[in-house]
Amino acid sequence: MIAGNGEKFIEKFDKSKQPLLDETEKLRKIASFEAQMSDTRRDANSAGIALKKTYKLDVNEGIKVYKSGKRPDNELILDEQVKMLDEGKQREYQRAKVVQSAMSRFSDFTLPEQEAYINSAEAKEISNIYGVEVLNEAKEVIANKKRLAKTDHISLAVQDGIFYQPKTITFTDLSSLGERSELNAIASGYYGTSSKFLTSTEAEEISTVLNDINTPMSSKLDFLERVQASIPSEADTLYNQLLKKGASVYAFAGSLISEEKRDVAVGVLRGHELLKTVGPQDYIKESRRSLLSKIGNAMTKSSPQDVEALVNSSLAYAVFLAEKKGDITDLKGSNARQAINDLTNGMHQRNNQDLFLPNGVDSSDFDDWIEDRLSIESFKDVQGMKPAEALAFTQGNKARITSVGAGRYAIYDSMGRTLQDTSGKPLIIRY
Repeated sequence: MIAGNGEKFIEKFDKSKQPLLDETEKLRKIASFEAQMSDTRRDANSAGIALKKTYKLDVNEGIKVYKSGKRPDNELILDEQVKMLDEGKQREYQRAKVVQSAMSRFSDFTLPEQEAYINSAEAKEISNIYGVEVLNEAKEVIANKKRLAKTDHISLAVQDGIFYQPKTITFTDLSSLGERSELNAIASGYYGTSSKFLTSTEAEEISTVLNDINTPMSSKLDFLERVQASIPSEADTLYNQLLKKGASVYAFAGSLISEEKRDVAVGVLRGHELLKTVGPQDYIKESRRSLLSKIGNAMTKSSPQDVEALVNSSLAYAVFLAEKKGDITDLKGSNARQAINDLTNGMHQRNNQDLFLPNGVDSSDFDDWIEDRLSIESFKDVQGMKPAEALAFTQGNKARITSVGAGRYAIYDSMGRTLQDTSGKPLIIRY
């Protein structure tokens, strides 16, 4: 068929102006024409495949938007694009639109309100209208959003259209921290999450710069001080995000600056730089094990990340003290004790349980607080017992009190069972 078309094409040449082609030239022209047609068909096929890939990407993004409970701005375009895709993708798209329709019934609720509603008896209305499967899918959408919000509620708020993409915060540019404080409050209120100033990506990138041995120590200290100056009452929130991204020593140094312990923070940073130079020597490993044992016993109910931050920072400060005295290998005894005392306000033991004292409080003051000044009010949310019973237990000789933060404590018994609040989390008392 192609050869025939090629012959007709050649026959149309103006024979009066061109000499007749010999047989070899004629066959070459036919082959060239067929090759051009083959290239055209291949290009058209590739263009079609590329177009479908583009449509699929667009539709997948649209499905994500629908499943977030919102409608995409390009909905009409997506409705046409999805017609070019396979039946499975069309069904997925239509299902997402149904889920969005169901979720639009409570789209004005905050995330905690959405979660409460979707699990209440009132949600049967959704099941009656859309079916049980749609109700269950809406539950999964909310559960997934809850997980995302816990990790990065700033980015999720942008995705959900709660506010526009904010200016990026970087190691060198903290100019938008004040604005971010307001956005954090909005996102925290809507999603019911704890405060987070940085997006997950920002925290990762800043932590990488802090951990880079090529970043000057002066720049690192300057960064921590600029954070403190920009958001003095909320700096620990940002430091905590850096801690979770692996910048534990710098996060702890930042918290020391918040407590007006700049000289100690400088010592920690200096010691940390020395550790990188010294490397994994045996005396370093032995000191770390010793500190972990002592600090871990005082923080039995704290997260591994918090314990690691204090151990690493104490080791760094002990190295700093040892170097000042002329023997960097002397990390036991007075240097280790001073490191813990300077970083934590000192240790205290009550009922054979080590704990860290609040800032400006000695052992006698702490015991007086527990025995005389602690009130039922601190136990109003206790689960499984009356507040008065929880108070009496805490003041007795069987309670184990352990540090979970600066001036914050959890209580557990000799079996390791922690007093819990009504949400099932450890009950925290604050000095």
